[in-house]
Amino acid sequence: MAFLFAVFFLIPIMLAFAGFIFSFFILDFGIDGIFLDNLRGKDTTLKIRKIRSYSICWASFLRFFYLALWAMLFFFPALVKYYSYIFVPYIVRDNPGIGADEAINLSCAMMSGRKMELFCLHLSFLKWAVLATIPLGIGWLWLYPYIKATQAAFYMTVYDEYNGIPQK
Repeated sequence: MAFLFAVFFLIPIMLAFAGFIFSFFILDFGIDGIFLDNLRGKDTTLKIRKIRSYSICWASFLRFFYLALWAMLFFFPALVKYYSYIFVPYIVRDNPGIGADEAINLSCAMMSGRKMELFCLHLSFLKWAVLATIPLGIGWLWLYPYIKATQAAFYMTVYDEYNGIPQK
């Protein structure tokens, strides 16, 4: 009886949840790319493109898989690795030919010594998150893009410092 319950109820729910989380990571790639292009002054009109879909999906899957493995240990190592892997969508967007493992390693190298800085930046949005949630979450329509734009600006700053480009 327990086996049938696991096969017909728990496993499909777990697979659906994993698919939802994985699709969120893929959508996150597109959102991050739009904000990065906006900061660089490029055209950000929504166009359905079929570029690098394989590399984006593979990088998204590996990022999700590695974070899931780190989450099996404890919460804190997964949080540290989340901030280590946070630049993967931007790196894949900037370097079309880069592999998923290379993007993850480059993200770790770029975030070396900067994880706490980004964590504090995200923590500064905590009050806004509480306020955005109070009116049935409608405030997140404004807060989420603000957080993503700030994160893209942080990436551009770190990218310039990592490549030795002086700040304006």
